[in-house]
Amino acid sequence: MTQDDIIEMAIQAWISDKEAQLITEFDEAYLSCTYLTDLTAFAKLVAAKEREACAKVADDADKYNRHISREIALAIRARGEA
Repeated sequence: MTQDDIIEMAIQAWISDKEAQLITEFDEAYLSCTYLTDLTAFAKLVAAKEREACAKVADDADKYNRHISREIALAIRARGEA
């Protein structure tokens, strides 16, 4: 997830169209370094939680094929280490 991805998601989630235009025009002034750092940390926490939830679904699917479901769960968890 890039910084631009995080900014775009913040605009979609919290900010009105008018404010989004201001951010586009005055990106550096509006989004301070601290704000971006906090927003990035939050986005990473959300992504990690979602990855773990997906991996648990794969873990629980072991009644179909234990080896494949374990490999899928490991692959999902590994995405957080990339």
